[in-house]
Amino acid sequence: YFLLLGHPADYFVVNDERELAAPDLEKVFIGHPKYSNSWLHNLQETARNFRSALSTREKTNILVLSRGFGSYLDEESHSNLVETTIKVIRNQIPNYNLLVKKHPRELNSHWDNFVDDSSIKIVNDHILNIATKADLVISFWTSGAMDCFSLGVPVIEYWDPNKHPKGQVPEGDAFTTIYRKLGIVLPANNEEELGRAVSSLVSRNYKMPSDGPHSFYSELITRSNQWDKTIEKILLAHNFINDKVL
Repeated sequence: YFLLLGHPADYFVVNDERELAAPDLEKVFIGHPKYSNSWLHNLQETARNFRSALSTREKTNILVLSRGFGSYLDEESHSNLVETTIKVIRNQIPNYNLLVKKHPRELNSHWDNFVDDSSIKIVNDHILNIATKADLVISFWTSGAMDCFSLGVPVIEYWDPNKHPKGQVPEGDAFTTIYRKLGIVLPANNEEELGRAVSSLVSRNYKMPSDGPHSFYSELITRSNQWDKTIEKILLAHNFINDKVL
């Protein structure tokens, strides 16, 4: 057996020629404990309570899941994403806190040029913790979108997969992203689309459309809730443990 305990989004890849393991091994997809109800319950409740109190707060909290320039993004595009995000939020939301979570490898960031702006704050906590205090998330194509969606926080993915196709999912003669295929983000390829997406969420009181995620995403969450039982069954079947141990 080859147990896949990685990020669920990594399994939603089309036409990927990479070998995850030897071809003669049976592959068992067990999801991720991080997305199980037992792990997320308290965080989901905290996030729900925070967002429900929006009308009593002076400022709206927008979390930005950033990505620096490098193999996926050139420096000019990175700067453009930063500047247009700030511009759209300023135009759409009068009182806000912009919480920026940099990518772990985002060492040289255009966000650093805005440290004197009191409305912009670089945050270093875990995404799940930060997301409990966010009304809206803007993601520069990162798996953190799944973390935020799992807490019920609406996510806009600000990324053009056709302009930056590395790591993207082929769809016809174009590209899309894993998270759009999963149905957990609102897409925005450019500044204009970002503005429309933010405006749409503001008009819906920061609630995602009711379409729901792809059935594959729901299946992954179900697997995540049963990951320990799956491992237990495999260990029992091969006599690595016995019922008495349990």
